[in-house]
Amino acid sequence: MQLPRPARWLAAGYAGVVVAVALRVWAAMAGWIPTFFVQGQGGTPLRQVVLLSTVAIFAVAAWLMLTIHRRQPSAFFYWYGLGLALLAVGVAGVMLQLHGDVLGWTGRLTQYLGGAYLFIAAVAAAREAGTWKISLAAVEEGWRERTFQARLRQQTPLGLVTSYGLAVVAVAAGFGLRQALTARVGSGLPTYITFYPVVMVVALLAGVGPGLLATALAGLVVCYWILPPVGQFAIASPVDRLGLVIFIGMGLFMSVVAELYRRGQGHRVQP
Repeated sequence: MQLPRPARWLAAGYAGVVVAVALRVWAAMAGWIPTFFVQGQGGTPLRQVVLLSTVAIFAVAAWLMLTIHRRQPSAFFYWYGLGLALLAVGVAGVMLQLHGDVLGWTGRLTQYLGGAYLFIAAVAAAREAGTWKISLAAVEEGWRERTFQARLRQQTPLGLVTSYGLAVVAVAAGFGLRQALTARVGSGLPTYITFYPVVMVVALLAGVGPGLLATALAGLVVCYWILPPVGQFAIASPVDRLGLVIFIGMGLFMSVVAELYRRGQGHRVQP
């Protein structure tokens, strides 16, 4: 479908972005937006949750793009996937900083490099199409052919509740097991010793979506009930913050690997 008078729609889109940014700045100056960062102390819990969600979204989108590239080799999907992956890494680095330190600037530079990769992807798409009018038909076709999205559309509400409910129950069981082991042998257990198996089992049994949910829930449980200060969505130690980011990254990786394994098993049983 082609929009009538696309120049007007484009101008309206740009104007909407400018207005949205102006409203955002005005709301921040008026004190209507919660505090996201305290200089010398680090990010607030709200900021950490927002950035963690951003990292997860960029990582999943990068995985989808690179997976489509493997099935339909395309310079656009390749560079776009790498750009999104760099953005995920850069945001993760910014999430760990306490102030304008080396890690923070490294995260920013990584995001700038990711933006350059996205620009290269746009140029590659224009060259592949032979025109600067980029068509999203290949993306739509890849989306329709994706096994994961097809299974998601075919699942019943009860199936979705069961799959994602498994993630919630499994994380609760992992936390309960850790508490029981701590009561028996004392404190000092590795922070994520009972949560790594939980994420892997959930991803193997239910797929990448529930695996990502189990990863996020385990991270929140660890942040609130295990890492000091206990009872707050805040992490005092930079080492603990780094450990949480590594756990989240490994959870994403395990969920993706488990999904690929499930898909491979499904192909083997097909006639």
